[in-house]
Amino acid sequence: MDMSKLPRLSNTQESQNQQQTAGDPAPAPRAQAPVPVTSAQVDPATFGSAEVWLSAVLGVAFMYFGRTFGSYLLARLRGQEYDTHVTWLEGDRAGQMVKYWELSGFTALTDAGIFLFGLTMVVEAVAMIAIQRMGTRGARFVALAFAVTVIATVFNLFVVMRLFSAGITPMISLLAVAFGGYIAMYQWQWLKSLRARSA
Repeated sequence: MDMSKLPRLSNTQESQNQQQTAGDPAPAPRAQAPVPVTSAQVDPATFGSAEVWLSAVLGVAFMYFGRTFGSYLLARLRGQEYDTHVTWLEGDRAGQMVKYWELSGFTALTDAGIFLFGLTMVVEAVAMIAIQRMGTRGARFVALAFAVTVIATVFNLFVVMRLFSAGITPMISLLAVAFGGYIAMYQWQWLKSLRARSA
């Protein structure tokens, strides 16, 4: 077959190769200006079901560990006295029940801190579901989660200071303060982002 009789294709690529071999520099790509990231561009809905599930499960687990405080709250809401099943062994109150906040070892404080931290994570899971399903209208749930997180973190900070002063190292409350502060920071970012979008 005579190749000379075939139509010639465009030699654009060939001419570009010749220019580059001749020493002509290739055209430089255009530089793009950096796009500033603002709080309105932060997408709080980038998390998936795994994050929701993790927050919910850990929250329920912590609430279970501090369930004595939950039982105390339920009893008080019903107008009943919470039975600690502990009685005074001596003194003027011998034989009487020891009240929950009178238990030794700061039991009530520790239980309350753990329970509140668990509640924080459960409410956060609810807020994440609200954002996924309601978009910017879920901002009120994020605001609630942020408020609960701040209260629980401040309370656990009080527990840490109180127990430290008594010579006790409250490891779980220390973790609750550390993680609570971190959770509060990104919940605040969610809240700012959602409010900016709805404006």
